[in-house]
Amino acid sequence: MGHTRIYSYRSIIKFFFCHSCSLMNTRLSGRIRTPDYRVSEMIKSEAQKIKVAELSMFKCFSAD
Repeated sequence: MGHTRIYSYRSIIKFFFCHSCSLMNTRLSGRIRTPDYRVSEMIKSEAQKIKVAELSMFKCFSAD
């Protein structure tokens, strides 16, 4: 049970963190949605608790 909870926690963070990247791109385009922006700020603060090695597997920032 505990292992499953950790797995789904990481999956949820991965989903929302990637979604947060999209929101940031939208924000850079000049279309700010305040609720989404506040959510992305929360996600970024959560993401800081995750290892950099795990973040690198999300491939969100290096979309080139």
